[in-house]
Amino acid sequence: MTLADSQDLEKLIDVDGNINALFQEGKLILPITTHAKARKKEREINDFMIAIALYYGKKETITYQKHKGTAIKFKLSKNDLCNTVFFEKYSKKLDGLVVIANSNHRSIITTYFYKPILNNERTKSEDFYYRKISNKKHKRIRIDFKTMEELSEY
Repeated sequence: MTLADSQDLEKLIDVDGNINALFQEGKLILPITTHAKARKKEREINDFMIAIALYYGKKETITYQKHKGTAIKFKLSKNDLCNTVFFEKYSKKLDGLVVIANSNHRSIITTYFYKPILNNERTKSEDFYYRKISNKKHKRIRIDFKTMEELSEY
């Protein structure tokens, strides 16, 4: 996201009262862990993007077995922002933004962009290759089965 886009987001957040409630003196109310600060810097995610994900993102509870605790995952998709008046323009740029916060909303653990990987995306040549292999295996199994039947007859 460019600097001009982030400045536009900053102006829009002043207009949107719901997200503006998450800020105090231009900073996010929730504390951010050092891990989350490092990830924000690496992935060029700013506080305004986090606030949008916290308010408009879909909530999902995550349990961690290692620490035996829970966290809340806020996943933002472009469909979540399509019906908003202010942020519809940025729906493609914010698509896939995920913010993970403590279950008691006391701090933000990490942020990242989620890109789903579809299982059945093959090119035509790959698809042909896999069909060819499966046909060969099927033919081999049929031949083996016939030979076993012939041997059992004797």
